[in-house]
Amino acid sequence: MKRSEWKSNHRVSLLPSSEVYLERLGAAVATASREVLIEADHLRDDVAGRALAVVLIGAAQRGLRVNVTLQSTGSSSQPSPFIKGLIAAGVKIQSAEAYVDGRPCPPRKLAVVDGERAFLGGFSFDGDAPVGSPPVQEYGAELVGPLASSVRLMLFARLAGNRHPVESERRYSRRGRADQPGGEGWACMVSGDEKSKRGDVLRHYLEAIRHAEQDIVLASAYFAPGWRLMKALAEAARRGVRVRLVVQHWPRHAAARWAMKQIHAYLLRQGVEMLSYRRSLLHGSVGMVDDQWATICSGSQNMETHLVVRDRQFNAALRAHLHGLMCFDCKLEDEARLPQGVGLLRALAGVVVLRMLDDVPRLPAQSRAVRGTSGVAPPALGRTASGHS
Repeated sequence: MKRSEWKSNHRVSLLPSSEVYLERLGAAVATASREVLIEADHLRDDVAGRALAVVLIGAAQRGLRVNVTLQSTGSSSQPSPFIKGLIAAGVKIQSAEAYVDGRPCPPRKLAVVDGERAFLGGFSFDGDAPVGSPPVQEYGAELVGPLASSVRLMLFARLAGNRHPVESERRYSRRGRADQPGGEGWACMVSGDEKSKRGDVLRHYLEAIRHAEQDIVLASAYFAPGWRLMKALAEAARRGVRVRLVVQHWPRHAAARWAMKQIHAYLLRQGVEMLSYRRSLLHGSVGMVDDQWATICSGSQNMETHLVVRDRQFNAALRAHLHGLMCFDCKLEDEARLPQGVGLLRALAGVVVLRMLDDVPRLPAQSRAVRGTSGVAPPALGRTASGHS
């Protein structure tokens, strides 16, 4: 799939909770006729895992190809009885390593059914939440249209140990602008899980922010922007655009926490509204600009896969949900709780510290190849379930 390649004629639906996500994914798998591909961090023997297992086993028993890739940090190298039961029923389970070249390589939480319907979101298949606790706030999207076949190729490329099946082609002008289509139902998938490719995600954000006229809302558990994104948000606020950032966590690492506080204090002084989400855990990363542009990430970190959408209906659905969240579940960040007198130099120091921390390789250094599946090629999709192994 060419990165940043816009495609039209999509129907994109917002999935604002894990319950809605699992319900829609389960319904799609239950009615699938050819294949089911899923990539996630783990699949456990809990309420959500058992519900998904029922439809996966049903699909496998109907003769469909059912492939599930799980990250080794979430799924033990020694399969649990629950996973063994899925394998015995005909579901193919692969385990992917959590690191590449010593750096974290988060799973792209994606699913594709019949090569026509794709699901993306920061969801883990966890269903046993503590009694009485509010549900984790997660976001996902269901996409029906031509981009689903490209997502299918991405997942099969993972099985072959190649994260990007087609050589990348940046579709930007000399001024660095991402090509922005007009009309409705446009979408593109941007992969940000390799360091050399995070610039593609950034370009889409910068293009939308620089052309914003009314408002910008970004929501993420952690907000640790680089210099260009921080500058673009500050400039937007200064020219009269309402900029709101919904965040939650301060990192545990002392240096990273100091750096992020400098950045947040600087943005607050520039007119950016900082809101702290208080109701529960915020697990996801979404954004919207004006009344058409929106993006949703496949996890809680900007390293992961992003779906960028230009569609007023999807934007309106996301806007309505974020508006309720900001009104009832958030609190405006008090400037008194952040460092005082933070200027541009200290904010830049924060950006540099975050970049230095990000450049430190994590151990152990392992390959990202999926175990036991080298040389996998995407098979042709037939019209029926017959003939699949």
